Amino acid sequence: MSFKHLVSVIRQSIYGPRFYAHVATQLPLKESIRYFYSLVLILSVVLSLVLGAALIPTLQFYMTSVLGSAVSGFPSDLTLHLQNGLATTDEVKVYTIPMTDDLKPMFSDSTHPAPANLLVVDTDGLLGATSSVIATSPATSTSLAVPASIEDRFKATSTVFLLTRDSLITDKDGTIATQSLSGAPNLTITKASAESFAGKAARLARWTAPIVIFGLFIAFMALYSLILAFLFLGALVVLIIARIKKIQLSYAASYRVALHLSTLGILLYTFVLSWFPWPLQAPTTLTLFLIVLAWVNLDPVLIASVSGEGKIAEAPAAPKPTAKV
Repeated sequence: MSFKHLVSVIRQSIYGPRFYAHVATQLPLKESIRYFYSLVLILSVVLSLVLGAALIPTLQFYMTSVLGSAVSGFPSDLTLHLQNGLATTDEVKVYTIPMTDDLKPMFSDSTHPAPANLLVVDTDGLLGATSSVIATSPATSTSLAVPASIEDRFKATSTVFLLTRDSLITDKDGTIATQSLSGAPNLTITKASAESFAGKAARLARWTAPIVIFGLFIAFMALYSLILAFLFLGALVVLIIARIKKIQLSYAASYRVALHLSTLGILLYTFVLSWFPWPLQAPTTLTLFLIVLAWVNLDPVLIASVSGEGKIAEAPAAPKPTAKV
């Protein structure tokens, strides 16, 4: 399908009673499916490029700068074991991975400076053992007494993440959030293994753009394809509207009509309504437009004309006057 033809079909699918008379009575289903996938193919490409352009730089930054900075501060004497949802270290001590200058803008704003550490590892509960345990802050080079409560312990360590024996603790919008390690894979992390992983991630970052864009494209095509399943119900809506307007349509014809009627809903939802909360979500949006556009586009006279004559009937010419004898 040429682009010019596609644009013409899009325009007529939004409003075109004569076009819908042809769709309802003559157009093969495969042509409607072909049109649908031509439309969503273009939408998927556009969305993949736009969303990919926003995601790829951030993802590459995390895979190179963030990961590299974190690994550079990884303690050489730290061997971290994750086994059956529990974290342990070879030595009984608190480990820190300090915050680097290039990461500080990510974890600070005008009112909150960046924490002193990116990660603090305390798998033996030393920070909660006594209030006299020391947590050093590079910004002030002073010693801080660490209280025993989880929230106070986390704040006093001045870190983005605190790893305990069974949890990863962080600050989410001012609230201390605890993530259990029960779902973590079994592995052992050392500075050497961390550097090896960071090197592989940096090399993979060069392929981030095609991988992300292709992945997004496949995801969008799959999501749009779900509309075809939804239209099995949408065809019933069209069938009801047709019966109200005294139009005789088969279920197959109603499905073809519903497929074309979904055009405006797909376009508006893709570029506008997807930013709005429920109830302006895809099923609601498509159903509303199916009802309105079916009522506007289904003309009983045109459909009856096409169905009866194989083409849209033209108005009969006025009879010629006969000569009087």
